[in-house]
Amino acid sequence: MDKPIEIFQTKIRIKDIAERANVSVGTVDRVLHNRGEVAQETRDLIKKIIAELEYKPNIIASVLAMKKPFRIAVLMPLPTDQDSYWKLHLTGIELAVKELSHFGVSIQKYFFEITSEESLRLQYDQLLENKPDAVLMVPVFATANKYITDKLIEENIPFSFIDTTTEGDGELSFFGQNSYQSGYLAAKLMSYGVSKETTVLIINVGCDQYSGPHHAERIKGFKAYLNENNITETKVRIIDIPSTQEQDVKAALTSAFFDYSFVRGLFVTGYEVHRVAKFVDDKKLGNIRMIGYDLLESNIHYLKKGTIDFLISQKPENQGFRGVMNLFNTLVLKQPIAPKIPMPIDIITSENVDFYLYL
Repeated sequence: MDKPIEIFQTKIRIKDIAERANVSVGTVDRVLHNRGEVAQETRDLIKKIIAELEYKPNIIASVLAMKKPFRIAVLMPLPTDQDSYWKLHLTGIELAVKELSHFGVSIQKYFFEITSEESLRLQYDQLLENKPDAVLMVPVFATANKYITDKLIEENIPFSFIDTTTEGDGELSFFGQNSYQSGYLAAKLMSYGVSKETTVLIINVGCDQYSGPHHAERIKGFKAYLNENNITETKVRIIDIPSTQEQDVKAALTSAFFDYSFVRGLFVTGYEVHRVAKFVDDKKLGNIRMIGYDLLESNIHYLKKGTIDFLISQKPENQGFRGVMNLFNTLVLKQPIAPKIPMPIDIITSENVDFYLYL
């Protein structure tokens, strides 16, 4: 005979299920975790009671009880004083690990030189030797990335992408911005207050060092807005500057401004917009609308000064934080997650930048 359930009972325990089914706690545990031998009739009864009681296992308590460490390898470009963008991702990653420390979560950092595919492969080989439970990575070099993801799948090590994605490589998820839409937005911002009969330079700084698919998507989105709105009078010229060194950027921009007249708009497709802003500032080139990406200190300096009109934030700290939390939630807490989680496309101006700095 079934035992009555207390009306005001708020938390169902395995013990309650066992008593109702007239079996041991161990039998219920075997059914819950689908292990060991349990007679089919008993299994069906226990599952029926679980459904009736709407029992939900306390996964967090189970994780704490296991006391099993969960190691996440982070494979990303080396943050430097010259390339501080990646420090923002790392800040978010470390914050997430701090919040999960009581679950035994730790990270192993593997930094590679963003100019060197060989450096990436060496770091990955070291990562693989240490056999992490999961990998959070920034896909940079297409060939090396394919090699890495194939190996991770072969070793049954789950992985997620942040910042950019190659899509279809077997990743659990991707945290980053919709590059096409951000480029589309940049063109819309550029069109305000800029004469249609002008030249806009789309500038890729460091394009040979880190030219993932997101740069091309931003350019595609930018051009799409102009075409869809019949802004055909605007001449768009793409300037690729392989180096990020100041003298190389200066030489390339000097040549570009000499070759193209009536330049009134500059769209810098990445976070190196401050290097272009310095050139414009030094040359005292007024009446030029400039749009770029990300809240680096050097970019904010020129935004507040008025040299840069708009920065589009990619929320790199949030990418890093959510990337780690997602791996934990999916692999440890067994929670479902969307494969692609887009970051918001925030428009930052000199008037609202301080608000974003304190978020």
